Amino acid sequence: MITERVKMGGRGQGSLLKYDNSPNWVSAFYVHGRERRESTGTVDLKAARRIHKQKLDAVAADRGGHKPFTPASQQRATVAELLDAWLEDVQLRGLKSAKSYGYHSRAGRERFGAWRAADVTSEKVDAWVAKLRTEGLANATCNRRVQMLASAFKLGLTRKRITSAPLFRKLSEAGNARTGFFEADEIERLIPVLPEHLRDLTRFCYLTAWRKQEALGLLWENVDLAGRVITLPTTKNGKRRTLALGGEVLEILKRREAERLTERNGEPVVASTVFHLHGRPIKDFKRAWRSALREAGLPHRLFHDLRRTGVRNLIRRGVPEVTAMSISGHRTRSTFDRYNIVSGADQRKAMEAVSV
Repeated sequence: MITERVKMGGRGQGSLLKYDNSPNWVSAFYVHGRERRESTGTVDLKAARRIHKQKLDAVAADRGGHKPFTPASQQRATVAELLDAWLEDVQLRGLKSAKSYGYHSRAGRERFGAWRAADVTSEKVDAWVAKLRTEGLANATCNRRVQMLASAFKLGLTRKRITSAPLFRKLSEAGNARTGFFEADEIERLIPVLPEHLRDLTRFCYLTAWRKQEALGLLWENVDLAGRVITLPTTKNGKRRTLALGGEVLEILKRREAERLTERNGEPVVASTVFHLHGRPIKDFKRAWRSALREAGLPHRLFHDLRRTGVRNLIRRGVPEVTAMSISGHRTRSTFDRYNIVSGADQRKAMEAVSV
């Protein structure tokens, strides 16, 4: 209940209010024709008048198109709070990239987490990006970190936690894509020196251009050998995907089925994942991978190069791009094109062809 009211001038100047349940003055004013009431946080009438005047000045600036009016509740929202809300939303939607989102958002949290969202400007973000680049980060990595902030601010706007957001610019990633891939003779040198539990996994990814985590997480419940199809209910982009089985890929799956029943500590175990080690899902294998690469004379190859190679091989063999994308799981043409790498051998063959 209002116990006291002090008018602050003529029409449109609002007033200061006192409620029976609080000693502080409350500023009452109008924004876009709607009344707002915000605590001044003080019992001193003189100080409350000054704070009320500041609010009226902010409303006037908004009316003149100079700066949008930001309510006190939204002025208090911090970047850390926006990031927390966004990560909760990502997890709620069950996005496969939630883990990497959390990783990339940590940099933005460290830089701006304690800041009020209203204080983050485009200039401040650009300065942060410039600092990241001086630390040796690639443009793509900088973009991922900025993207996390941009997504958090976008959700904040949608939920009306904030009223405005800075412009988040994207750096050029031209020439930033990795270009590694395996030639056929290289993959044949590598697979025999890999640990046995990684051989079928490696060839499967080489043939299908699947992501490593998709192959490692492939469950037998998603495989229908009789119907010759794999069905992934959700993928990295949250979409359902199927892969019709045939040729060498089908032979790999049949071989894996024969290896499904295994032993662990002398006890029989039935593996739930297609690719496993003694019935357990395969986790980190960086050391074994690097050791095999050195032995095969391929010290700088990445496991992800199998995905690039798979895409290139599909296109080389005349598979329509839309079909190749359905196999590899690429949703956008721009990303797919980054994987569709042309090698020097491809170019030499083309030059030989036109020279006949």
